[in-house]
Amino acid sequence: MSIAIPTTEPAVITAGDTIQWQISNADYPADSGWTLKYALVSSLGVIAITSAAAGSDHLVTISATTSGTYKAGDYRFQKYVEKGSTLEVERITLDSGTISIVAALSALTVATDTRSQNRRILDAINLAIEGRASRTDLEYELSTGGSTRKIKSLTVDQLLLARDRYTLAVWREQNPGKLAPQIRLKIGGCRG
Repeated sequence: MSIAIPTTEPAVITAGDTIQWQISNADYPADSGWTLKYALVSSLGVIAITSAAAGSDHLVTISATTSGTYKAGDYRFQKYVEKGSTLEVERITLDSGTISIVAALSALTVATDTRSQNRRILDAINLAIEGRASRTDLEYELSTGGSTRKIKSLTVDQLLLARDRYTLAVWREQNPGKLAPQIRLKIGGCRG
């Protein structure tokens, strides 16, 4: 039984897995000399990915050995095509977004907190609001209005606003590429 190769880049990559996807682009076909590439960047490192021609399509294959070197975290990516020699290269950016790399649980040998940074902060905020936060929870830092502050220095109103922000950030991590749900309130007037 053969597995169908995905036709879009993944939103999540598990380090240590073999990853493949195939992109068709009639404007920049591989059989006309175009090469599809990805540049992934985060504070954890830089990853370069280059496709191979599969007829007119671009086939991306990342070996388990290569992906096993990736550090877990969220990476911004740019997807682009190139054509030409090293002396004169034509380059066109096609798209950008975020790809998350997660650790392979089978490779872990010690107990590890696998929650994302946003999830850890959200959990600490909720514990602070409930009055059950530990000293470690209260030491988490988050950005508020251009500055960085520890959870322990925030008022309840600031904690509630931060909770809303981090709830949305966690929702986006769990639902990549989807629009966040909206809440509509209908307020009726009072008759007296």
